[in-house]
Amino acid sequence: DYDTLDDDTKTNSRPYNSLPRFTFDVDSDILQGDLLTPVHFEWTRFDRDDSVTGDRTHFVPSLGVRAENSWYFFQPELQLALTDYQLEDNPDGNSQSRVLPTLGVDTGLIFERDAGSQRQWRQTLEPRLYFLYTPNEDQDDIPDFDTSVVSNTFDNLFSNNRFNGADRIGDANQVTFGLSSRIFDNEIGNELLNARIGQTFYFQDREVSLDGRTEDETRSDVIAEIDMRPLSTLTLSARLVYDPDQSEPDQSRFIDRDLSINYSNQGLVANFGYYYTGDTLEQAQASLVYPINERWEVVAKVQQSLKFNEPVENLLGISYESCCWGFKMLAGQTGDDTEDFAETENSIYFEFTFKGLGQAGQDIDSQLFQAIPGYRPSF
Repeated sequence: DYDTLDDDTKTNSRPYNSLPRFTFDVDSDILQGDLLTPVHFEWTRFDRDDSVTGDRTHFVPSLGVRAENSWYFFQPELQLALTDYQLEDNPDGNSQSRVLPTLGVDTGLIFERDAGSQRQWRQTLEPRLYFLYTPNEDQDDIPDFDTSVVSNTFDNLFSNNRFNGADRIGDANQVTFGLSSRIFDNEIGNELLNARIGQTFYFQDREVSLDGRTEDETRSDVIAEIDMRPLSTLTLSARLVYDPDQSEPDQSRFIDRDLSINYSNQGLVANFGYYYTGDTLEQAQASLVYPINERWEVVAKVQQSLKFNEPVENLLGISYESCCWGFKMLAGQTGDDTEDFAETENSIYFEFTFKGLGQAGQDIDSQLFQAIPGYRPSF
């Protein structure tokens, strides 16, 4: 159940409540050998005021084979998605069903060589190819309960559905090319660098969408990502998304640009991030977890919208623990993105923990887990 803080939010912009959701998954590794038989089952009751409501049953059995060795892998997989809707107040009919097969073939090669002046590194070159086919089926009569378009990441280029959630299964006839390279320390085996780039090429238009728009581009954006770990305590990550079809002279072809720096050492955590998405988002954030001593710890975060020059999320907290009890206090300021972050909500939370018995107050740790990468509660 969700409580929308802004009372002016329109009903159709509020999330559906899941009352309840039940999922059941069978891991493909439950059987021995190269045969893969993952199974996903989900039943959810969706509810929202003045909206289409009802039950969704989604059952997805799969059958695949994975053949691999030190220098290659080859994995074809056939998936059958069976979805049934029993709805209320749906103008297009209260009973809907959908049966869609999906064929995916994922394959790649792995080349290795020693590198460095003393051959202290091992470098890989890993080309990858992924073919995906799903036939087109009109799904406009099916309501959108919890579905969204996947984000622009390298891993999502190799996903078998361009949507999150079960309300839309995207039609596909496409092939994705990817190339990655990794560098390992030969002495201790740590991964020092992981760089990857990929792009999808479409053989036909994509008809299935959330807004009724047909996508007729013949190729996707080019997505490049890199993770570097020059020290065991330091990680640098960057992501670039390049639009090869951008024709507006005043618009950059690099539509997404992300950069993050993360440091973690003996309880001390420091993060910096910069995020840019076209004309819709430009933000910077910095966060810190600082253990003063064995009993006291301070946490802080500043996240600012550079586009609107308004705060997105600011946090300041302190915690104390003894042998038997602990205390946490967190003050926060959160911007409202529906008003271009021009309005902020201020809050303060307290939490007492009696070790061995339980806690009383707001669950502060759950907020800090999402807000500060690398945060680990001391108690």
